[in-house]
Amino acid sequence: GDGVWHMHRLSKHLLREHLVDGNSFLLAGVSNGGNAVLRFAMLWPNLVRGVVAVTAAHHGPVEHLRRLQGVPLDMYVGTNDECGFYKPMVDLEAQLRQKGQSPPAALTVFEGSGHCCSPLVDQHLIMGKLKLMLLSSS
Repeated sequence: GDGVWHMHRLSKHLLREHLVDGNSFLLAGVSNGGNAVLRFAMLWPNLVRGVVAVTAAHHGPVEHLRRLQGVPLDMYVGTNDECGFYKPMVDLEAQLRQKGQSPPAALTVFEGSGHCCSPLVDQHLIMGKLKLMLLSSS
C-alpha cells in the first residue's frame, strides 16, 4: 500500500485526539520515507509545518510543486547515491527555485557520499532547523 494514506489517517487521528500546535506537523523522512513526506506535503500542505527529506525524490507532475509554496523544505543527498536520488533531488531543488518557492528550499549535497548519507546530517543543525520551522510557522 501507499504509506502516505496511512500518514494522513494518523495525522487526522492525532488532530482529533490531541492538542496539536498549529494543527499541522513537521515531517521528516529518509529514502522512501523522504518520498512519502514530500508527497504528503503536496497532497495536504495545510497539515504541514515543514519537511526534512533525506535522499528522496518527487515523482509527480511538476505542477504539484506549487502546493509546496509556504512549506519550509530541508533536503539532503549524497553525490554517489546508489539508489539514484542525487539527480532527482538536484532537479527538484532547481524546479522549486524556478517556481519561486518561498521560503527557498535548502539542499545540502554530501560530496562522495552514497545513499546512507543520513549519519552525515548534523543532528544539532537539523534540530535547530526544525525549531526554526516551528517558530516561523506558528
